[in-house]
Parts: sequence; C-alpha cells; structure tokens
Amino acid sequence: MDNCIVFVINLEHSSERLSGMQRQLDALGLSWQRVPAIHGEMLSEAQRVLFDAQGYRRKHGKTVNFRELGCYLSHLEAMKTLLRSSFEHAVVLEDDVIVGTDLQAVMDELIRNSTLWDMAKLSSIHSGSPKPIQVLTKEHDLCVMFSRCTGASAYAVNRKAAQVYLNQLLPMQLPYDHVFDRGWAMGIKVRKVHPDVCT
Repeated sequence: MDNCIVFVINLEHSSERLSGMQRQLDALGLSWQRVPAIHGEMLSEAQRVLFDAQGYRRKHGKTVNFRELGCYLSHLEAMKTLLRSSFEHAVVLEDDVIVGTDLQAVMDELIRNSTLWDMAKLSSIHSGSPKPIQVLTKEHDLCVMFSRCTGASAYAVNRKAAQVYLNQLLPMQLPYDHVFDRGWAMGIKVRKVHPDVCT
C-alpha cells in the first residue's frame, strides 16, 4: 500500500472500538492513524451552522440530527487529514467495521489502477448493481454502480476527491453516505469494489 494511509474515525470515549480496530489492522500488518470523531452532542455553534436544516428536510425528509452532522464532519476531518499529509490515497474506516484480510491486496491493485477511480467503496449497504470494469484480484473487481448502495463504513479516496468533498459537501443537506458517492454531481470517478472488502 505505497503512498496510502489508513484512517480510523473514532470517538474519544469509544476506546473498546479503537482497540478492536487496532487488533484487526495490526494483524494485517497495516499502519494506521486515528482521526478523532466529532461528537454530535458537543458541537460548537460554528459547527452547527454547517447543517442546512431546510435543505435536509427538503432532500431527506427529516429534521435536524446533530449526531448525523457529527458523523458527516468527522469524515470531512479525514479528508483534511489526508490533504495535510504527503499521502496520495487514504483508506477511511469507521471504527465498527470488520476489515477483510484481503484489504492490502485490493488496495495494492487499486493504486496500480489509480486512473480509474477517485473514490472506491470497500463496503456497502445495498448492492449498487455493480458492473465490473477492472479485475483487481481473483475475488474482487472494480465496478461502476448502476444503482445506489449507500454506506460509508469503508472506502478508499484520493487527494482529488478529498478536496472536492471539502469544496462541495458543506453545508450538510443529506447524510454523508447518501451524498459522497454522487460522483456525477461532483465531477469525480466513484467506483465500488465487488464483493465488499469490509463489512
């Protein structure tokens, strides 16, 4: 995984989850970095104004959810951390994910085929109706998606996508996992690894 860093998004009080992630990643021999998550019940006023309540109600049909905003801003902190680093790519993991043992092999191939993607989902909630465009390993293909798959518990991202997210995803009008994979709206190549690497 040359030129790639693994980020684990983790709330300060969730030490057991962090320990679980450490055991998984250490067993795979992967170096990683914790990204402190933003607690939705401890938001500053400056953070709260990043929530467009009217837009959220119009697009998502729900009322203000500051826990959702905390999650959203935590992922954007991971983008900032990537851009402050010297790495070209990052794997972003939420701290409750189960990491597949083939993560490194998949990432090695994604990086070898880096012109084909800006963000590649490593997990999903729905299938996304994947259509293969590149073989990665014996078990995994890089795919385009023909339907929504949602979910943001594990994905790979490059510096271009990180900058686009920071430029275009605020204020929040939808949950992070409903908006960050809309590549057609942001001018980035969004792909999916199938089958999922992480669950």
